[in-house]
Amino acid sequence: AMVQRLVAQPVPSSDPEPSWIGNSIFVGNKHHAADVAQLCRLGVTAVMNCAPSGIRGLPINDYRERSISYSFTNVAQDAHTYPILHTSPEGAHSEHLEAADAFYQSVLSSGGKAMFFCVAGQNRSAALAVAVQLLHGTSLEEVLQICHRTRPFMLENVGFQRQLIELETAQSGQVHPASSMKLARPKPLLATSSGPFSARSEVVVELLVPGLRAFNVAVKAESTIEELRATLTARVNEH
Repeated sequence: AMVQRLVAQPVPSSDPEPSWIGNSIFVGNKHHAADVAQLCRLGVTAVMNCAPSGIRGLPINDYRERSISYSFTNVAQDAHTYPILHTSPEGAHSEHLEAADAFYQSVLSSGGKAMFFCVAGQNRSAALAVAVQLLHGTSLEEVLQICHRTRPFMLENVGFQRQLIELETAQSGQVHPASSMKLARPKPLLATSSGPFSARSEVVVELLVPGLRAFNVAVKAESTIEELRATLTARVNEH
């Protein structure tokens, strides 16, 4: 899978400074956010705190003195089920993504550089920093190629990975993966040479997930929409 190949690598023993991931964006942790001298050296003009409920003692006054703008959005959880970008692939953007994009647009309009950060600089800030670039036309693979070189241990959260893939699919105007599947028509099986035909109890579904892979999934032939969605989601979550 493309995402796992480029990021979600083992966490290093040290993380001395924020990582440049392209398009005027750094990703860092809470310690980087507290090092105002380092931020100034890197040319950071704005910081986005993606986990304010888990971070205390930020140098807000020092930010003001150095003309570094401060914004936040409280991504409350780092769980794979948390809707950091959207509640459903077809749904509206989350408040976190809306806040992150407004912040990023402000940075771009001023010609500055942004740092997205959370406690570890691994999942919450990384997901939003990548997502805003997708909204501005950069492909997921292009962003992750840079991350692979500069911060390969980010985005180990498989739920956030999946939401990024879904966001790129929505941005490109493609049909969502769950709708781009090919159903194999069930063929009747001859029970005996003279007996009746009986329908197959299962059919094979080819589920195409852009940026991840294609899956062959066996589903009940008479599944409801809810049952089908649950089966396909469970299969993707295994990866």
